[in-house]
Amino acid sequence: VAVIERFNYISRWVSSEIVLADTIEYRLVLINRFLVIATKCLELRNFNSVMALISGLENAAVQRLKQTWNSLPLKSWKLFHELSEMVSLNQNFRNLRVLIDQVHPPAIPYIGVFLMDLTFIGENP
Repeated sequence: VAVIERFNYISRWVSSEIVLADTIEYRLVLINRFLVIATKCLELRNFNSVMALISGLENAAVQRLKQTWNSLPLKSWKLFHELSEMVSLNQNFRNLRVLIDQVHPPAIPYIGVFLMDLTFIGENP
């Protein structure tokens, strides 16, 4: 439960920091900073934090900031899309599962994948 609460806290923190920023320029700084942090988490094989950070950036309130997203540098756009694809829900987290299978321990997986699998197994014995 604590891991889930921490995930939700990080995700909400990311989205609220961006939405509460006063200017587009500061929002861009924050988005870039969160992308850098997500990249560092990926290097450290902390997939749970990568997912939390990207979830915060993909929050509906953040995505509605069209002027901010349209002002994002191309390099940041590419990084955001790469990270988003990596943690995408498509095909039951297929990209994330492949990535986690390829890394050498230690690693911190995204706990949501395992909880979904356990729920599925419990409901379909």
